[in-house]
Amino acid sequence: MKTEQAEQGKNVQNDLGKSTYEDFVVKLIQTFDIGIPEPPCPPYEGFYRSKSRTAVMLEVTEFYRHFGLAMSKRDGKRELPDHLCVELEFLHFLAFKESQTRIDKDSKSLEGYLLAQKDFLNRHPAQWVPKFCDSLCNRVDIPFYNLLARVTAMFITHELELITSHIKPFLKKNEGP
Repeated sequence: MKTEQAEQGKNVQNDLGKSTYEDFVVKLIQTFDIGIPEPPCPPYEGFYRSKSRTAVMLEVTEFYRHFGLAMSKRDGKRELPDHLCVELEFLHFLAFKESQTRIDKDSKSLEGYLLAQKDFLNRHPAQWVPKFCDSLCNRVDIPFYNLLARVTAMFITHELELITSHIKPFLKKNEGP
């Protein structure tokens, strides 16, 4: 496994070493932003789910709103709510809040943030990120993106396992005698 990872790292390094910044930007745009009728690998949940894209965007927006968050309205900072980066940023927010509750020794809030992370992961990233990453690896021959896709898919899987293991003590405590 480590030999394979080292080889992938070398491929990424070689690919990036041969590319200019402009080449990299062109690949990024061709991979994620443009295509007919759609780009090869759009990084939006709504493209990978059986629900309508609008329904997916409303669902994730409700998660964000529940925690007092809203999408930026500033020019140059706008992204749709089902974009991979937005969903990962929301998970970061929840993990940050979780760490604050651990510092404050607030077990009730800790349980809530852990449950929120598990619920969001199960309902959203775990439902589509593996499909997106498989699509990226199968449709685009860019070592950097292929490696990043594998790491992202592994992160989602392991994060869900980790959160689930952290919730187990709360579930046992709530079951009672």
